[in-house]
Amino acid sequence: MNFGRYDLHIHSSYSDGSLSPGSLADLALTEGIDVISITDHDTIEAYSGGLHLDVRRPRIIPGVEITARIQHETVHILGYCFDPSDKGLETLLLHQRKAREEWARSVFPHASHTLLFKGKSLTQKELIRESVHKRGKRNPLNKVTAGKAIQVLHGAGGIAVLAHPGLYPSPPERLLRALRPLGLDGLEVYYPYRRRAPARFPSREEEHSFHSFLLSLASKYGLLATGGSDTHHRSLLGWPLEKVKTLPCLFS
Repeated sequence: MNFGRYDLHIHSSYSDGSLSPGSLADLALTEGIDVISITDHDTIEAYSGGLHLDVRRPRIIPGVEITARIQHETVHILGYCFDPSDKGLETLLLHQRKAREEWARSVFPHASHTLLFKGKSLTQKELIRESVHKRGKRNPLNKVTAGKAIQVLHGAGGIAVLAHPGLYPSPPERLLRALRPLGLDGLEVYYPYRRRAPARFPSREEEHSFHSFLLSLASKYGLLATGGSDTHHRSLLGWPLEKVKTLPCLFS
């Protein structure tokens, strides 16, 4: 196969991104990225219109980012290559949506049914941003266990990958020791840490060194290595596809 570059961690307007799935596909074409995956938070609505079945470039791999927990710590599990019509996955994501709505009502108890937030309606994008990205809330979101998320992804024919392992309080290897026995398939090795966490990764050299460290962990634990921009806007990134040769549904 002659695919050149990929970005397997992208958010659309179906969660907290700014662009529609179609616009993201068009952007990838413009940027010369051959394979993408739209990995919205706890939803696969981006694929409801059959976007992943489009035969044009870029090739689109079904994806999702599930908010989960492992040993009282929040982790994000990226799912790939699953069947978007799988009922088990549909049930899990419906549970996640209801849990997020219940969380919002507990955190904003004086809001109306439209969930007022800071004087305005709490939009879906704001709700996801508050529940997924911000820590230290008085009432944490009731998340699915990582083991359950992995089990459901496998049941849908997919694989499970730990997203951005350098952004959690726990060291990456500690998380892998807990997640690998649960069936974790991959590790997001390539990620723009310098852009997302500049205090921890102030230079390009430190970011590249961390990528190499994660790649060694992926090899040690027998995990696939993936990468993505985690963009919520227009800043797609591309990594060489030979780094993910064994990704199911791409090289099958």
